[in-house]
Amino acid sequence: METKRKDLTSLKEQLHEAETNWKYCDISQSTRDEINLALVEELDHHRRVAESRTRKKLIRLNKGNLKFPVPTTGYINMTNKTLTKDQEELLNFGLNCHVLSKPRPWDKRLETEILLDNIHQLAKDGKVTTEEGLQAELLREAGKSRGNYRSKIIDKRHIEAAKSLREDPDITLRRADKAAHYVLIPTEDYLNKTDTLLMDVTKFERITRNPIEEIKTKANRIVDTVNAKAGGLKLPKLVGNYGLDYCYGNFKTHKAGSPLRFSLSSATDFLDLLSNSDSNGVIASLDAESLFTHVPISRTINYILEEVYPENGVPKLDLPKAALKAMLELYTMEAPFVCPRGNMYRQIDGVAMGSPLGVLFANFFMGMVEKETFNCFKKPSIYARYIDDIFVKVDDKSELPILKDMLQEISGLNFTIEFSQENKLPFLDILV
Repeated sequence: METKRKDLTSLKEQLHEAETNWKYCDISQSTRDEINLALVEELDHHRRVAESRTRKKLIRLNKGNLKFPVPTTGYINMTNKTLTKDQEELLNFGLNCHVLSKPRPWDKRLETEILLDNIHQLAKDGKVTTEEGLQAELLREAGKSRGNYRSKIIDKRHIEAAKSLREDPDITLRRADKAAHYVLIPTEDYLNKTDTLLMDVTKFERITRNPIEEIKTKANRIVDTVNAKAGGLKLPKLVGNYGLDYCYGNFKTHKAGSPLRFSLSSATDFLDLLSNSDSNGVIASLDAESLFTHVPISRTINYILEEVYPENGVPKLDLPKAALKAMLELYTMEAPFVCPRGNMYRQIDGVAMGSPLGVLFANFFMGMVEKETFNCFKKPSIYARYIDDIFVKVDDKSELPILKDMLQEISGLNFTIEFSQENKLPFLDILV
């Protein structure tokens, strides 16, 4: 490192000398401009080569687990509003920058009460001993506020800029789908896009009464049934207050028209798969359009029950089949939420992105569709799927439309194909 520092000092001195000589060089302005342009192009080329070389080293060291730089522009403005300098600076901090909220006074008190309960239980079990006055001392600590919750990069002017954006009724600020930046859109456009999605009466039902307490009662009734089974699984009952979910949309800025999407852990497995494959054949990707909202709930629940309660003597889940079915139906076909206009709905088919069961149902349904497809169709030499994105390698390009048609016929979904260009195809942030 010390040697590199000395080299850097020497290079800076050489650069300063070269810049001085260049500044006072007796040449025409047009020639100077041409040379400057050539220098910029040479620097850009050098930077690209250096970045490529570094990326290859990182891939070898980390086996493909790369984190690419965050874009310098942290937002996309789809409105006619001209942002202030402070607003632009705030949005360009990106999604990973935020003000750390100061905890509410009762949060610390509640955590302390839980801590005391745990300590008392450990003491009761003989695992710890406590001194007199511990409880009073901890409760005194619960009333104190410690630490500095100020951001080191966000100033008061940024907070004021955020407030002005939030209070503007004509714009809505959302995050982009599959991208680390914000999107500003006219509020009326955002509401109209949401309305269009919710007009599908096969997926959503407008309701006028909050059904939370009714759902809670149904859930606890199922729990009582499960717990009444002698020697069976014991489930905790739902207690406390619950609110409606909130429906929102993130913007697919990478697709035409920025459609809304009702909101790869890692590409390592995909890279390992590619490294063990030859380069012969044709590569392409298939995409299941709007998979989450088109997952058929009843059909998927039946698939799950068939796998969990097989007829081949495999040990079954310690939970009655009827109870599991009732739970899955309750938590998917009666899920209530409020939309941006304040109206209440419930989703009666399909699953919402962001739902705890969303990815499970989508993956389970697609897995069973693939199982049925490849029972009657030759499986490609590579078939890799991440939720709704599929990468395939086939021997002949003519196989792809047949595969697409079979997936569509069995699933009832619509699939699109993206063919490789010059034998290159982007997939999961990797250029194959």
